[in-house]
Amino acid sequence: MPEAHILLGSAPLWGGGLAVLLLCLEILARAERGIALLSRRNFIAEAWGDQTLAHDPVVGWRLRDHHHSEDGAFTTGDHGVRLTGTGPPSQGGIMIVGDSFTVGPGLADGETWPAHLERRLGRPVINGSCGGYGVDQIVLRAEHLAALYRPAAIVLAVLDHDILRNGFARFGSPKPWFVPDADGLRLEGVPIPQQKSDRRPRGVRRIAGHSYFLQTLFTRFGAKDWWLGSAPFARVHGAAVSSEIACRLMRRVAELRDRLNVPVAVLMLYNAPRLGEEAPDWFSPPVLDAARREGLIVVDSFPPLHALCRDDPDRFAALWLPTSWRTSDATGLARFDYLSDAGSGLIAAMVADALKRNGRPDAVVQNPAAMRTATTSP
Repeated sequence: MPEAHILLGSAPLWGGGLAVLLLCLEILARAERGIALLSRRNFIAEAWGDQTLAHDPVVGWRLRDHHHSEDGAFTTGDHGVRLTGTGPPSQGGIMIVGDSFTVGPGLADGETWPAHLERRLGRPVINGSCGGYGVDQIVLRAEHLAALYRPAAIVLAVLDHDILRNGFARFGSPKPWFVPDADGLRLEGVPIPQQKSDRRPRGVRRIAGHSYFLQTLFTRFGAKDWWLGSAPFARVHGAAVSSEIACRLMRRVAELRDRLNVPVAVLMLYNAPRLGEEAPDWFSPPVLDAARREGLIVVDSFPPLHALCRDDPDRFAALWLPTSWRTSDATGLARFDYLSDAGSGLIAAMVADALKRNGRPDAVVQNPAAMRTATTSP
């Protein structure tokens, strides 16, 4: 069959052409993100957290101690605290705990919003955040770090969907969870056992994981979990109970405030598509109401950012790192995942202003000139 011979004979040509095409796309993808062409990073391994995460018996996981990224932009210190570009944190600073929004993926140490806050207030910042945290883990992590750093103020940075993570006993990895009871909340699942795993990319992923283009491609077309071979999740509560747990945790946060006698703020953050809607999801306002009832400082980023999204879309878009070509069906907005340097500065200004107005300025603010900049900057 001549046709078959022709096809078989041209297979090496087709294969070579495909290899050249993939190489060109890899070069373009890496150039766009500033990744060295000869870098040997395995992006699947990094996404799994093998490079940056450590086991923690209290919260399940945290950033590794003294981690330095290949490009030098991402560094951590003792206790998995992300650094701010000004040296290791010290006692008596402002302690911030949140999820990946506050860790600041894609940003250099000095570009995260905690780093901006440090410069605005002239006070050291301890950023104890880690990706994937629920409100339960944020509170437990804050309690643990507060005993180590004796902060002058605490900010709990909650992405609205962190509330729903309260309903999981496993969120990629085992985590603690709370159960509502007559006395308030009962903590389950601790201490978190060390996982006996040599989890590393194997088979095709061991080789293909070095391709940033393929990682980006599968992420942008909604197949990231399949590509990464993500670990399973284990849900123990629905959304309503998860929201109730977050509300009850505000009492625990207030008790931490009273023990330390320092101001404590609860900051609510949102993804960009949600900010294009007319109101937050139903599960976040009750948590802020509970925080107010406990006398905590509340910083809700929805009203100002929603107004900016409505009135100045171009400026709003500049607040985010664009990571997807797709649009949200609900809002028509481009999908943005994380804050940009500009967005970090704006969030820091909101928090600085709230601490100045509601906290103890003598305990929080050491640099009044920086505070004036914070409250007048966009």
